[in-house]
Amino acid sequence: MKNVLGVMLSLVRNRLFGDDVDVDSVREFFGSEKLSRLYELSKFHDLSHLIGACIDPFMLTGNEEIIAKLKKAYFAAIYRYRGIEHELRNIKALFNGEGIAHIPLKGSIIRGYYPEPWMRTSCDVDILVKEEEVDRAADLLVEKFGYTKGEKAFHDISLYAPGGVHIELHFTLIGDYSYPRINDLLSDVWENAIREGESSTYYMSNESFYFYHIAHMMKHFLSGGCGIRSFIDLYMLDTRLPLDRDKVDGLLCDAGLLEYARKSSGMARIWLKDEPSDELYDTYEKYIINGGVYGTKESKIIIQRERKGGKFRYLLRRIFLPYRSLKELFPILKKHKWLTPLFEVVRWFKLIFGGKIKSSYKELRTNAAVTEKEAASAAFMLKGLGLDGGGVNSEKNG
Repeated sequence: MKNVLGVMLSLVRNRLFGDDVDVDSVREFFGSEKLSRLYELSKFHDLSHLIGACIDPFMLTGNEEIIAKLKKAYFAAIYRYRGIEHELRNIKALFNGEGIAHIPLKGSIIRGYYPEPWMRTSCDVDILVKEEEVDRAADLLVEKFGYTKGEKAFHDISLYAPGGVHIELHFTLIGDYSYPRINDLLSDVWENAIREGESSTYYMSNESFYFYHIAHMMKHFLSGGCGIRSFIDLYMLDTRLPLDRDKVDGLLCDAGLLEYARKSSGMARIWLKDEPSDELYDTYEKYIINGGVYGTKESKIIIQRERKGGKFRYLLRRIFLPYRSLKELFPILKKHKWLTPLFEVVRWFKLIFGGKIKSSYKELRTNAAVTEKEAASAAFMLKGLGLDGGGVNSEKNG
């Protein structure tokens, strides 16, 4: 895997930064049986479009089917970017015309720090509006642009453009973070937002955006993985986003994420700038590589059980979900916390009769099957990343 990862990263660095590539070695690699592993790894981390972009410039050949898939990923990334940008421009124009304050989020901002915007793929458009405006905003998108509206979740409304682009209309950045202090720091996003001229378009301050990216990375990390793409994003922000580092470090320290942020930046430099690694980074790398962009259930279980104190405490926490997590499943609990015991029972019934009993059983089996070596490795990584406290210190403020 190291060889496959190395080839993938060398091609990614070439596309992003113009780094030299040992073309003869890459051509030899493409002609081997390892090409299929390269494709699967790059696809798993949503980087296959960058590999596909190298095929014609370096005259790479190999398995025709895989070469075709890589080229298709390259062209699809450009096509998808144009579709997403088209929808984002329309949304911003509509909201500006209707006086609906909005903040573009995530990929729509980060791709501006890449050499070319299509290089940073996205599967949707994320945009934040105020909670009191979200229903009107969604209805306008349906009325004016023919969007199809999905269900309203605890932090967003999903919509789909006629061309298939997915829109996530957020009305809060608050989520089910393991460190509740994060929610406190994200709750004042509008107070710190910067307005674009006289329009209704706002942007997060650079420091708030960086903090939000780290918090989002951490959330995915604890859910089984966050993918190499997030680390490339972080490197771009570290090197190209003007920041008040003291302010950023203050936010991260307040939330208990400073060490995680520093180690994640270090991981990005190892991959993108060939900085030296060590045992912690090797363990971190293995976890990220195995998790892909969205993580795996198995990785999530290993990490969560170590943060919760082992096999049996993890089992208890899964049976009796903490209020912090339960209220996101049942928003009524935000106003009526006293109903928590009742909704614990409601959740059990939903698991049993809602078609999730098999996945729950699989989770219990995976928990029981975790080896001592896997548990020790996860504990070592969590401690090294500063995430072994389980959010306890933050909960004192939450």
